[in-house]
Amino acid sequence: MSGVIFGHAGDAHVHVNPLVDVRQPDWREKVSGLLEDVVSLTARLGGTLTGEHGDGRIRTPLLNRVWHKDAVRAFALVKKAFDPGNIFNPGVKVPLPDQKAIGDIKYDPSLPPLPEKARTALDNLVKARGYNQFRLSLIGGSS
Repeated sequence: MSGVIFGHAGDAHVHVNPLVDVRQPDWREKVSGLLEDVVSLTARLGGTLTGEHGDGRIRTPLLNRVWHKDAVRAFALVKKAFDPGNIFNPGVKVPLPDQKAIGDIKYDPSLPPLPEKARTALDNLVKARGYNQFRLSLIGGSS
């Protein structure tokens, strides 16, 4: 598997983006193995999985491997205090039950396609480079 590595050497932080062909039947196993290697090395070196971007759905189930258990517990307490209904970004910073790091990937061909209206709106957004637009407004949702 090939990839792109870049980062902020002065800050000792590296971005690793694997270039994944999701049409290959074993892509998920390859990515999971690569992620396991990266997390193990990061934990062994005393690092974290994020730099300036924060922990999203991919990294959240792995936080207990690189953070002390007291920190992970604090993450959950803060989440519960400010979001007792777990409606804001569920599965981010505090994992959902049985959450996996490599779940649904938006380009996975085994997933059902987006509705045509949404697919067209997103394609038009990319063509126009209109990344500042509120996505729901593109398909008639509220802004």
